[in-house]
Amino acid sequence: MALNVIQPKAHIHPSEVVKDISARDLQGLNVVFINMPLRETAVPNTTPEGPLLMATAPLRQTKHIDEAIEIFKNKKVDSVVAINEIPASHSPYWTLVINKKGKVTLWNGDSLKNRITRSQDFPKKCYSWNDLVYVFKPENLFKKVPNLYGDNVEPYIIPDPSRYEADINTPDDWEAAEMKFKILQRKRLL
Repeated sequence: MALNVIQPKAHIHPSEVVKDISARDLQGLNVVFINMPLRETAVPNTTPEGPLLMATAPLRQTKHIDEAIEIFKNKKVDSVVAINEIPASHSPYWTLVINKKGKVTLWNGDSLKNRITRSQDFPKKCYSWNDLVYVFKPENLFKKVPNLYGDNVEPYIIPDPSRYEADINTPDDWEAAEMKFKILQRKRLL
């Protein structure tokens, strides 16, 4: 018996399919939604224009979208990525790995005795993307190695990121995001 294997196709969801954001929030914008597993490899069926909003980051505000677009327009870059500074306890300078011998080393293989002991002495601040918003040139998706970013990437550093971060990948994440949303509503921060 032959199995019918369905090959996934790149798909851009229309705004009415995505329920995390109201149509009013998107009024006047061209917004691209790409399914998370496809975001690095999808070839869209239409040329996207506008910001990419991850459905797994529902606490973004319209100001985040507007500010990221403004940076993109003013800096004339390949893309803008929303990021936030990571706490010292999550910095790669303090990240540990277990080597092939089963021993703990710094992430780069150095001995723990070479660890930078004070976060103030880190050579650079470190950042992580937070998926609140991406803005990119559509042609990035059609290059030899398709990607969202291109070569000239500008940061959009989110002020007060803990307020808006909610990365939903599990039912527990969903529950935590709902609680956070209710708190932000009660404090009138949304």
